[in-house]
This record gives sequence, structure tokens and C-alpha cells, in this order.
Amino acid sequence: MSTPRFALREISVRYGGVVAVDRVSFDIAAGSIVGLIGPNGAGKTSLLDAITGYTRCTGQVELDGHRIGDLSAHQRARLGVGRTFQSGELFEDLTVAENVLVGSYRGSLRGFLGEIFRLRQRTPPPVVRTVLDQLGIAEIADQLVESLSTGHRQLVAVARALVSEPRILMLDEPAAGLDSAESAAFGSVLRGLAAGGHTVLLVDHDMDLVLGVSDHIEVIDFGVTIASGHPSQVRADRRVIEAYLASDEAVDDVLDDHHMADDVADDVEGHDRG
Repeated sequence: MSTPRFALREISVRYGGVVAVDRVSFDIAAGSIVGLIGPNGAGKTSLLDAITGYTRCTGQVELDGHRIGDLSAHQRARLGVGRTFQSGELFEDLTVAENVLVGSYRGSLRGFLGEIFRLRQRTPPPVVRTVLDQLGIAEIADQLVESLSTGHRQLVAVARALVSEPRILMLDEPAAGLDSAESAAFGSVLRGLAAGGHTVLLVDHDMDLVLGVSDHIEVIDFGVTIASGHPSQVRADRRVIEAYLASDEAVDDVLDDHHMADDVADDVEGHDRG
């Protein structure tokens, strides 16, 4: 069996007496998209904070078979652990290309603050243009971020994480604020990244997006893994539906819809064979 690109082993996060994440384990294969879902307060962002080094945890974090759990957040980033954040802060008075260039900086914080004022005098390295082309936003490279739509802003945040050429890219709520058309377009971008060899851990509340683009899904609730598998399996898992819906009647209705959809698919397949 090949070594996974990224592996979590019994990750737990505690804030005082509160257990936010409880012994979560899963692997992420290179070139795949793994979706991490769960209702509000399930522990998704706490898990991302733990595995990227922003909060303390127990358990093991492995990148290409090497343990990185004792490293700081910036050390993990240098090794190839990339991440976007829910808030997605960008520099409003810098252009798209300049914002992306910020993501390639690997110096100290003091040096970074000085570098910000020199960005306008620098010619972006080729990797910046490559990433902008990958995400389909090269034509807005010279626009100020303050003038962008929500969809374009999210793509700029992803580009800023990609420009450091991470071995794994973790996206925290990248579709927040997107309408259905923008979300679908963003999903196509993600599948393109995976096809190009990028490895992605995707956290989002847009279930259509996550279920539609992921190769594998992990579901947590109250910090505990409650389901794991292919999107089609997770979609029909009663434990997952219960986590999102309060009443047993609603759960039964959803399951009935899944069964009806399966029956229709079987009828269509049988008709095609006939």
C-alpha cells in the first residue's frame, strides 16, 4: 500500500474541559479531494487548526509518511501544508497578482511587513501567472481586490495558498457567500486542480459542492467521526442525515427520497440495457 500524502492518527483537541475533536483519523491520497463535513459546531475548523499547527492537539499528523505534529504552523507551511481561512482576508489596496505574490513570501514577519511596501516594484515570478491561469483569473491580475466579486475573491484566496506550491491544500469554507452558479464554477476549478495533481482537504457547508467534487468524505459531529466513505454512501447514511436534521420523520423522508432516486436509476439502467 502506498504512503498517503497526508494522514491523521487519533487527533484530539481540548479547550479546557471541552473536547472539540475526539480521536479523528483518516488518510488523504495524493491527487485526491477529501471533503470534511458536519453541522455547525462539529469541530471542523478546530481540526484544521490542529493539523495545520494553529492549536495544540494530541495524536499524530503525517505528511508523506513523516511526522510533523511537533512543528509550528509556519514550519508546516514551509514543508507544504497550505491553507485558506474562513475570513479570507485579502489586501484590499493591492492587485490580484500582488495579493497572490504575498503567498510566496517565506521570510520573517518583520521582513514581510517591509515586503508589502515593495510589492508594487516587483515583477511577479512565473509561478504567480501559472496559478492565476490555473484558476482562470489571469485576466483580472491587475485589478484591485476591493473591486472584485465574492467569487473572484475566493479564487484569489485559493491562488495565494497555491502559489507556495503546497503538497496539500486545505480550504476552509471557500464557497461561503457564493451563489449556486459561482459554487458550480468553483467546483469545476477544484476538480481541475485535482486532475493536475493537487491534493485538497475541503471543508464547506455547501453540501452540493462537497459531495459533487470529493473523492472521499469524512463526517464529524461533536468532534467524533460518524461516517466515512464515497459521497454516494455518505449522502444516504442515516447518521449523517440525523446530524443535520432534528426529527426522525424528516430523516425518514430523506431516506425515502434516496431510495426512490435509486429505484429510478435502476429503472433507467434497465431500460437502457433493454
